[in-house]
Amino acid sequence: MAKFTRLLIGACVAVVALAMFAGPALALRSLQTSNPGAQEGTGSNVSFEEEGGFLRTVCTGLTLRGSGNERVAKTAGAAVGTITEGRTTGCRAFGFVSATITVEAEAARPFRMGYNSILGTLPTITGILTLTEGVRFTIVSGGRTCRYEGRSGFLFPVSRGTYEGGSFLAEPKARLLAGSTRECPAEGSLRGRLNFERQRTVTLV
Repeated sequence: MAKFTRLLIGACVAVVALAMFAGPALALRSLQTSNPGAQEGTGSNVSFEEEGGFLRTVCTGLTLRGSGNERVAKTAGAAVGTITEGRTTGCRAFGFVSATITVEAEAARPFRMGYNSILGTLPTITGILTLTEGVRFTIVSGGRTCRYEGRSGFLFPVSRGTYEGGSFLAEPKARLLAGSTRECPAEGSLRGRLNFERQRTVTLV
């Protein structure tokens, strides 16, 4: 988690530097990506941790489906795409208790991904950071049902103008929602990595 936090801080520093030195011309630019439209990402070793890093639940598989926009304004909060479905497989709590993690994204209530920043020195992009508000997920294990909501950051490393996956972290203080079992941890984080079914390219336009 410390490494991810350092990357987020680095992204913020990069944005401030670009705003100071790049000039107004770059502020109007957009990002254009290949293969827009329907998207699917798969991952493994998805984990839920209590505040403080205590590991509680691990899933061996994750699938997220949604859509991505072809062009994204290089402005904080600009629409990047949506997540409309999420499924996990092979979940265990404490290493041996059967569990499920349900990502509560659906077509009627999608998670909306927003642009946050880029890494690198323009025109060379080395990473893209997006933020998604209102990420909801439910963990069921040992007779307990724990529902959480928080913000998720997605960091997509870019190499030679292409990317095919990235890491995500539902913020360390995703809060427990009403209706959860009394013994549920009050806060926690959901983290993992995604790979897209198709490699994507990104360019400044």
